[in-house]
Amino acid sequence: QGTPMILSGDEVQFSKDGNNNTYCHDNKLNWLDWDLQEKNKEYFEFCRQMIHFRLRHPCLRREFFFQGRDLSGNKLLDIDWMGVDLWPDWGSDSHCLAFMLDGSKAETGALVDDNIIYVAFNTFWEVKNFQLPRAQKNQKWFLVADTAKIPGIWEDGKEPLIETEYITVQPRTSVILLQR
Repeated sequence: QGTPMILSGDEVQFSKDGNNNTYCHDNKLNWLDWDLQEKNKEYFEFCRQMIHFRLRHPCLRREFFFQGRDLSGNKLLDIDWMGVDLWPDWGSDSHCLAFMLDGSKAETGALVDDNIIYVAFNTFWEVKNFQLPRAQKNQKWFLVADTAKIPGIWEDGKEPLIETEYITVQPRTSVILLQR
């Protein structure tokens, strides 16, 4: 939610080598290397498509804070927190977190209903299987993005179908699914 914070060059993996205050440097810390766009074209494409994904889904651009309640009366919370199971593990040893966003127009404030979106983060150093929430009637889960793959995102309408009740998330990666 809110405005994504992307600095010039982030989309091509430009680095200031950990220096977040380079205002007084007239050197490579501030000189954007335009060759990085070609060198890191897969990452650039991933960023470009993620921006378009966010723009296509009002579910990701709500004007109001989440409340963790069913505001639309469709038996889905505006945001539903989960872990590798269908409930969250808020423990200090947990390395996994997932959430599901209700895309109904009553929740998002948009003019039309949006998809339900599911996001899973695995910060653990081993593979984790996340149990997926049951899809709504006549709906199925589709894989939109997987940061373990290159380029890691599928074009709108070409996302692979998830045919299992679990999604495998590689170590230190994230996945995004949507229902349709």
